[in-house]
Amino acid sequence: MNEMGSKVLGRKAKNIEVGKLTEADKLNTGRERFIFESDRRVDRNQKAYYPGIVANRWLAVRLEFVGNCIVSCAALFAVMTRVNLSPGMVGLSISYALQMTASLTWLVRMSSELETNIVAVEKVKEYGDTEKEAEWSKEPSTIPPGWPTTGLIEIINFGLRYREDQDLAISNITVTILGGEKGNLPEPFHVPE
Repeated sequence: MNEMGSKVLGRKAKNIEVGKLTEADKLNTGRERFIFESDRRVDRNQKAYYPGIVANRWLAVRLEFVGNCIVSCAALFAVMTRVNLSPGMVGLSISYALQMTASLTWLVRMSSELETNIVAVEKVKEYGDTEKEAEWSKEPSTIPPGWPTTGLIEIINFGLRYREDQDLAISNITVTILGGEKGNLPEPFHVPE
């Protein structure tokens, strides 16, 4: 896998890492933005992939040409020195010349795979050097003596408008959040002006 491919997959892994899709996937506009961004990244990856295939084909044609030149030279040399060479030596030299094309192709493929594997090792090192997230559970912390033992948040008749000249976007919201309860703010969260 090349570096761009690992970036595309890395983004997908980050979005699915916690076992659920991102908040952008839950909202229609966010879903469209997520799909657009994913498609854009895949397209950018493919822009580098297609020229790579063309370059491999170009190189394969050139290697075949070099290999065929070697076989032609071996056959020409065998014809020119047919008096001095035994038929076994002629066959052996042409046989080795035929294997030269496969050897050249193998050499180029292995050097290409070496580069790919080096990129993979670099990505593993990069992921290994990434700062770790906080642990799910921590040791109990010492709480100062005057600290409240319970929490309570009450919001009564809450209303919100994004601008002064607009109607209320949210009105008459009453919420009570007891201590220890968890809440969630959906993304994208827009702060009113």
